[in-house]
Amino acid sequence: MNIDYVQMIGAGTFGTVYKGVYTDKEGVKHQIAIKKFKQIEKDGDYKGLPIPTYREIKYLQLVDHENIVKLRDIKYSRPSKSQSN
Repeated sequence: MNIDYVQMIGAGTFGTVYKGVYTDKEGVKHQIAIKKFKQIEKDGDYKGLPIPTYREIKYLQLVDHENIVKLRDIKYSRPSKSQSN
């Protein structure tokens, strides 16, 4: 997915939400929401994601409603040592 445009629209306890626009292979533009979740660090070590993050992902996978953004994909990467310092 190649994202053309991103704008932050809000931040909360567990992450930040962005509005994005991407163009698919046919040239059609789509609006999407991107949520970057905060990761838990304790004593300088990576501990993972908060439990409510997993709960939110689970519910987004189950819900199919016109007023709720459909979960399309999940990308995950573990922070490097240089990112956590």
